[in-house]
Amino acid sequence: MKACDTKSGDSRATPVSETIQTVLSLFPGVGLLDRAFEEREEFSVVRGPDLIHGGDIRNFRVAAGVYGGIIAGPPCQGFSQANAHRFNPQHPSVRNSVEMLELTVRLIEAARPTWFLIENVPNVPDVRVGPYIVQRIAINDWECGGLQLRWRAIQFGHIEGWHLRPSRVNDRSFSRKKGRRPEAITTKPTSRHMTFAEQCRRQGLSEPVSLPGWTREAKFRAVGNGVPLSVGRVLAAAVAECVSPANENDCLCGCGRSVSGPRQRSATAACRKRLQMRREAAAKFGSPNHDFAEMADQRSSI
Repeated sequence: MKACDTKSGDSRATPVSETIQTVLSLFPGVGLLDRAFEEREEFSVVRGPDLIHGGDIRNFRVAAGVYGGIIAGPPCQGFSQANAHRFNPQHPSVRNSVEMLELTVRLIEAARPTWFLIENVPNVPDVRVGPYIVQRIAINDWECGGLQLRWRAIQFGHIEGWHLRPSRVNDRSFSRKKGRRPEAITTKPTSRHMTFAEQCRRQGLSEPVSLPGWTREAKFRAVGNGVPLSVGRVLAAAVAECVSPANENDCLCGCGRSVSGPRQRSATAACRKRLQMRREAAAKFGSPNHDFAEMADQRSSI
């Protein structure tokens, strides 16, 4: 396995061998995504400040050229489908999510890593980060061999334009007639019979996370907001193994799947739908990346 990096001073996309990359984790939470990267020998993860540990990322500074990669999971509440105020840019939850996403972009631009990976909910706006080519991937825990079906939006950027190709275990739409039904998970303790250990199990953990002194609701929220361990492992492996830009064999939607024929542009029906939605957004707004820019413009007038 070789880390997703390039040789210093070499413009060719050549992987660096025998190199451990320092990876900065922004908004680490209880560290589920961090664990997945730490399991691989290619990465050494250092954590930035987080509110749940008493830190404030607004006061955090980074130096350029120190980190090979950055992983980030900024607050998603303002973009969540469950948030009835998500279309109101003045609402505190939306303002906070937009501000933290903007801050994530600024820190990446300041740090100038070889690559970055931002995880959030499906409604998160597209990001534009300096010279990076950004790939957007929709992925869920069940696809990666886990228990649940909640979707995640991954935005991966590489300075050389390298393409992430996650290896999905269950890469087909779920059917009741095929195997076990994926389980649901929530950030709230919806049932008094649901234990914290069960919540952790559904996130892929063999043992409950130790959070002494935390309330039951705070524990559920912290673990539920994390990236399922199976998803993190698939993403960490894909980052470690990425070695080339996108080519004619890659699905045009950016999901990381391969297409089966020279005339095929998308790998699945969901991929075709995503391409259609992007074309419609481009026709309406002039750019498929309009969302984040539009929300940032709205916020600047607050």
